[in-house]
Amino acid sequence: MSTEINPDEKVEIVDGVRYEYSTRWIYQLEEEEHWRLYWNQQKIAESKIEAGDRVLEIGLGTGFTANYLRGRGVRVTTLDIDAEKKPDIVGNIVSHTFEQQYDHFLAFEIFEHIPYDKFTQSLRQIRPACGQYFFLSLPIARIRKFEIEIWTRFLGRRRLLLSRRRKKIQTRHHFWEIDHGETTWENVQATFRETGFEVEQTRDAFLRRFIRLRSV
Repeated sequence: MSTEINPDEKVEIVDGVRYEYSTRWIYQLEEEEHWRLYWNQQKIAESKIEAGDRVLEIGLGTGFTANYLRGRGVRVTTLDIDAEKKPDIVGNIVSHTFEQQYDHFLAFEIFEHIPYDKFTQSLRQIRPACGQYFFLSLPIARIRKFEIEIWTRFLGRRRLLLSRRRKKIQTRHHFWEIDHGETTWENVQATFRETGFEVEQTRDAFLRRFIRLRSV
């Protein structure tokens, strides 16, 4: 069941869970930090996605990532809950069944928007369809107190971040975050292992953890 609340916000209820989402933001110029998130998304996947690979991106957003990869010869299929974004497949990750095999999956800034048990369920559904790598990002439950970025000739660009643990979830649209309550990074890694994935690499940026998983 899907119901539009207002022109800016929509809601879908699946198995009694309310999922809220919006389309308006994709038509606006994003903040500079968000553009840097795109760079981190590509960096965690660097050298692992090649021309000709079949990729399933969960969460189309503005379409930037899909278009970037397609420009490099990658065969990208997009899946999104919001039909207005015009994904290749309209569907909710918590209930979607994958009928095709893909070399890689992408899901950046997606899984914090569904309950943790649905996250685990989604990983189990994805694993049989994921041939090689799964790239995703998750928010870290911390508050940024101070941040400075410097550039030196010999060290290049470096960022210094001071933060503290967040007591509450960042936004009402997040069901969970890394290191909030029981969803410690250790427990999240255990969930990856239990669902058939191995953490191969991580990188933290802008209070998010970018993760490269390998199917095992």
